Amino acid sequence: MYAAIFSDKAVYQCNFDRLIERLRTQIDMNIAESIKLKERGCDTDALLSSLQLMKSAFKDKLLGNYASVADKVADDNPKECPVFD
Repeated sequence: MYAAIFSDKAVYQCNFDRLIERLRTQIDMNIAESIKLKERGCDTDALLSSLQLMKSAFKDKLLGNYASVADKVADDNPKECPVFD
């Protein structure tokens, strides 16, 4: 929050956009890994659905829902063959 208050608006927006793009890349990587694990027999359907929901939240700029969607993604990460730790 400090950065939002005291930094230059253009610098803040640039950093914000950079972080959003990084999160999109990480989501795409997790989707790809989920698909690979599904092909090997792991049940990643719930996680794939949650990751797609998170991806659409970023695409639609619904960042207020991000925390609840992130919690759902963490809960849906299969215990027997986790996509991420």
